[in-house]
Amino acid sequence: MSKRSFVCTQILAISLLVLSLVQCKPQTPEQKEINQKHDEIMVIHDEVMPMMKDIYQLKKELKNSSQSEEAQTLIKSLDDADEAMMDWMAGYDKPSASDGDYKAYLDQQMVDVKKMQGVMLTSIDNARKYLQ
Repeated sequence: MSKRSFVCTQILAISLLVLSLVQCKPQTPEQKEINQKHDEIMVIHDEVMPMMKDIYQLKKELKNSSQSEEAQTLIKSLDDADEAMMDWMAGYDKPSASDGDYKAYLDQQMVDVKKMQGVMLTSIDNARKYLQ
């Protein structure tokens, strides 16, 4: 190993060590609470996010199957579900302990993400029932 490679390896190792030490700093109780609530919110998001492809596929099938008023209503419902996801994602920011009333914010985000989940699940279920 050349001297230059050795020095680069040492710098990389020291950088990784410093980074890992920074990541291991103890969390405050407030930050732990924020992380826990954030993780709970993200579980719901992560459950429904893959369903965006289902929404796209169902809209395509509905457009190809019928031009009925009911099909158009279901397409609108799927569009609303898509928009609900996009709006929620655009509006969500994980707070920090220094942010004002982070508890109220996270509580409201839990309500909002569950509402978005309900809109998505309902619209998908209704479209699938119609297409069967």
